[in-house]
Amino acid sequence: METIKVRIEGTAPLMQHRYVFKDELAQKTQKKTGAKDYSDEWKTGLHWDDVLGVFEPASHIEGALIKAAVNFQITGKGKKTYKDLFKSAVFVTPDYIPHGLKDSPEKLLESGKLTVDKRLVRVNNSGVERMRPMLRNWSLEFDIEVHDPQIPREVVKEVLDLAGKQYGIGDFRPRYGRFMVTRFE
Repeated sequence: METIKVRIEGTAPLMQHRYVFKDELAQKTQKKTGAKDYSDEWKTGLHWDDVLGVFEPASHIEGALIKAAVNFQITGKGKKTYKDLFKSAVFVTPDYIPHGLKDSPEKLLESGKLTVDKRLVRVNNSGVERMRPMLRNWSLEFDIEVHDPQIPREVVKEVLDLAGKQYGIGDFRPRYGRFMVTRFE
């Protein structure tokens, strides 16, 4: 196994949209009457932990790597790409990658480190106004573990570069969530 230390920096703002489970949503909306209030919706979309602060799931990076790996063919294997190898042998750690923003969501919003994007989105074929958290200046540091010697380090770098330029992470990608690799060692 090879471990690669990586740092990426955003070249486009990063929009988050965390999946909210039904039981969690029910707790937040219980005992309310009248029209739904979406003014705090952005908070439920934020990947937030009391210890880590704002974080990004490693699965977002892994997903971008897998999408980008489709564009790289394995030498000597015909048209076979690295997609399946990346799915089975390339992992990002830790599972939750901190953004280094530990203040409360409200304080981050007041300071301008976090903004709220308000736009019309499609939900069940209807236009619905939604509010989502957005980080304008962002960077992440994490490790990439390569568990298969068939995957050269140079290919991992090329795949990560392409993932940052063309695929991105987060919501409304690739318009948002694009990045460049600033450390790869």
